[in-house]
Amino acid sequence: MAFSNRIRLPFMLHKPQFLEDSDRYRKANGETVTLSVVVRKVYEGLTDRLPEKIHDRLKIALVHDRVQIEGDKYVGIVTQEGDYQIDWQDFLSHPLAQAKFKAEVTPFNATNSNCGTCQEMIQVVAVDDNLGTLNEDQNVTFNPLSNDSICCNPVQISLVTTNGTFIENVTINPATNEISFHVKDPVQEATDIVILSYRVQCQNGQYDDANVIASINGSIPATCDAPTNLITVDITYSTADIAWDDVSGAERYDWQLYLLSDLVHPVQYNSTMITEALCSGLTPATQYRFYVLAHCPSGDSGSAYIDFTTESSPGNEFCGSYHLLSAALGLRNVSYTDCNANTQNIFLPPLSETDICALQSAPGVPINLITGSGVIVTYNGLC
Repeated sequence: MAFSNRIRLPFMLHKPQFLEDSDRYRKANGETVTLSVVVRKVYEGLTDRLPEKIHDRLKIALVHDRVQIEGDKYVGIVTQEGDYQIDWQDFLSHPLAQAKFKAEVTPFNATNSNCGTCQEMIQVVAVDDNLGTLNEDQNVTFNPLSNDSICCNPVQISLVTTNGTFIENVTINPATNEISFHVKDPVQEATDIVILSYRVQCQNGQYDDANVIASINGSIPATCDAPTNLITVDITYSTADIAWDDVSGAERYDWQLYLLSDLVHPVQYNSTMITEALCSGLTPATQYRFYVLAHCPSGDSGSAYIDFTTESSPGNEFCGSYHLLSAALGLRNVSYTDCNANTQNIFLPPLSETDICALQSAPGVPINLITGSGVIVTYNGLC
């Protein structure tokens, strides 16, 4: 069985130093490259004038497996570094003397390492293009890269999809990266439809896709109007409630949800008989695009869309205030998940108290609050 001793001694920790163990090298051009740096925090310990007997016991205490200091400058765990040096006086062999030692803070996690694998920089971001209103029997040529962010050269552009209901003869000029097509004649009227999608790719394999959107001024009346006035009724960190105006003659509405960063592969899709859709299970702080079209007896309408971004963190109902009271004599390490989903570790001194805001699954039910014995937890309410 393990035992713990707690004693009060006249010494102090002061003059902290931040020492480092580093691995660097210099290139031929004079540039210095840092491979790794480990920073250590070391205090200088200074005792009062003590007799040999007390020095003996303090030295033995400092080499224990776990040494915890509860002082004015620092409260936490330390390990002795170097020797325990006593400054004995020669005059009359004075029996009292001060001692100095080094105390390294542990754990103290401050590192910089370039030995890991870094994520490759994104070199291409394709952005949707809106060509406005096109007329039937119209020849169109445009540069889809004019609003894209591309940091590579050369770049290759290719077609992903084309909407054969409205356009034909789609080509790409490899010299200028311009896309050309012809609007069919006759053609049906449509509003804000995707007429084609394209892919931009760098030589290293990175690519991104984007859509080209347009309205068509055709001589054939639309068999079914596209939904209009899309709005976000409510947005949370994991849900989105989207509504739109009713379309005359619509039997149902088909909708699809895409990540704004990937408009090729839908993450959700469904049909509804009402003019509202609820998307759930979404990722916090993420951009989405919601498409919806009306299904009529004469055919489907063109699609309409709306962009939205989920909240960056859970709402207040998932963030609770908790009062921590330490009824133990020793220092207590408290670990919990804060309301931004980050893990926090704090030290609770003996016979002390504090308040924290922690992520909770229900009022008074923290998700990950670890206090150990001797800590009384009281739920205060929402943060």
